[in-house]
Amino acid sequence: MLHIPVWANLDASFTKETTHRVRSFLFAALGAVTARLFNKTRICFFENGVVSLNLPLVGQVVGARATRTTHPRALAGFRRVLAAVLDHSLAIENPFAWLTKAEVVERISATKCCDLIRYTRSCTRVHAMTTLHPHCGQCSQCIDRRFALLVAGQSHADPSEAYALDLFTGERPAGPDREMALAYVRSASDIHQMADVAFFARYGETSRIVGFFPETTDTVAGHIFDLHRRHAAGVCRIFDQAIAENRSALREGCLPAHCLLSLVIGRHDLTSAYPAASGEPEEVTTDRPAIRISIDEEYTRVVFDRWGEITGVGAKLLIALASPFRAAMRDELPPERYPFTSAPILGRQIRCLNEETLRRRVFRCRNSIARLAANAGDRPPSIEEVIESSQWHGYRLNPDRVRIVTRSDVRVTPHPIGSNASLRRPGPGRRRIAPASL
Repeated sequence: MLHIPVWANLDASFTKETTHRVRSFLFAALGAVTARLFNKTRICFFENGVVSLNLPLVGQVVGARATRTTHPRALAGFRRVLAAVLDHSLAIENPFAWLTKAEVVERISATKCCDLIRYTRSCTRVHAMTTLHPHCGQCSQCIDRRFALLVAGQSHADPSEAYALDLFTGERPAGPDREMALAYVRSASDIHQMADVAFFARYGETSRIVGFFPETTDTVAGHIFDLHRRHAAGVCRIFDQAIAENRSALREGCLPAHCLLSLVIGRHDLTSAYPAASGEPEEVTTDRPAIRISIDEEYTRVVFDRWGEITGVGAKLLIALASPFRAAMRDELPPERYPFTSAPILGRQIRCLNEETLRRRVFRCRNSIARLAANAGDRPPSIEEVIESSQWHGYRLNPDRVRIVTRSDVRVTPHPIGSNASLRRPGPGRRRIAPASL
């Protein structure tokens, strides 16, 4: 094997591009030039299939919003461009296309090379690396790497102290990193339970893959489904082990409130302060229906599907938060990109005098929603399932759980809850929404 080093540097004076999205084209170009010099006709990328295909963790991450640097379609494009430039046919392949990252690690282990893993880097935040913590532990690559090493049983080759944030028990600040970590686990949990029909119905992006392999469409589709099922099974197994290993700390409430274990379990309502309507323990499920709401801005009323109405200052608060939520929907942003509204701005919008008063209004609104759900016989939403709050960013409607729909798409009750839980009679010119038949 001949090693040919090429020095490359991300020079901020040339461009403000920070995504590294064109990194693989740089590698392909360098590889093609080297292959041409040595009269070779084939270059290879080595990227595991899950990251290479990079199916969206959330439905809104499509097109240019999803980085797919070694996607089969991208490699096919490289082949066309480089063949035209070099006037020479060049094969560009990914031999690991049908392997998970854990399976790649298992191959490294089989060759007795696991001692080299600690010298490799996966973190996308290269400028934040330190000698003590070469991995941030928050970006998607760090999370994927850590899960892969654990699934492959090679955690000893990748010391946990190399990560600035522990995968399961590290406190995750509010923002895109936290949402991405939750989406990673949620996606694996969903896929682990899916049949093939449900999988392909959810991940329409697979249609961009099947035409770039020599096998039949059915064969390629089978490879894609098996690949992601194996990956999901590994992630779920390791997460279940982490729950078992930390069960005492979870029961005693000793873990950070915003670590991955607490966040995932909290969103499954294990820690809900409200009992099930039947009085019996309710089975935890990962596929709770979205919270569907309809907003009548003219009459300052927010209708929750099957639960009822919020009126008064609570409705004004929800309506104010709905405006940036709707804008993010129109722009097809991924959930982690849905904006928060800062406390000062939100306070001015709803004419709230100070932040302490605003916090009380949010608290009362959350309690009103919980009462609506309980009165309807449902388990009330956890504290941040409708209104999310961040110490540094403010407030927003939860993009993972809330869906804003038209009035015709919600089943309503004629009993609203206002800020003081009192019933309001419709004033002149107003009309009450009649309850829909089931």
